[in-house]
Amino acid sequence: MRRLLALTLAVGIAAPGCATMQSPRAQVRGSLQSSPAGQEVMADYARNLAVGTRVRVTTVDGDNVRGTLLKKTDASIFVQPRGRIAEPVAEITFERLVSIEREKEGAGIGRAIGLGAAAGAGAALGVFFLLVLAYSD
Repeated sequence: MRRLLALTLAVGIAAPGCATMQSPRAQVRGSLQSSPAGQEVMADYARNLAVGTRVRVTTVDGDNVRGTLLKKTDASIFVQPRGRIAEPVAEITFERLVSIEREKEGAGIGRAIGLGAAAGAGAALGVFFLLVLAYSD
């Protein structure tokens, strides 16, 4: 009985760690090509985004720009990169545009800390109850 309980505890502790491991993302560098039809679709999508939207833009050079959409013209978009150090506004022409995505607002670091603390407390309480159950024979 104790071996079964120990095995259950070991699997219960190890399984969440295995589930959260992520494989490293491959970064594509070099020349990314987009068809003229694809460029026109991206240009139409970019023109329909509201000014002030947080976006992530990928260019044909493989560069990623994350920031706020400031301005749209017929030939390009202007993005203010987001970061701790101020950077100049990036003008990205539609010919260089490979993809543009709206970024979702994150929940924030405080919420992540709270969720982690609650999960840790729940796991500790569960282990405590299992130990009480194991030694109460």
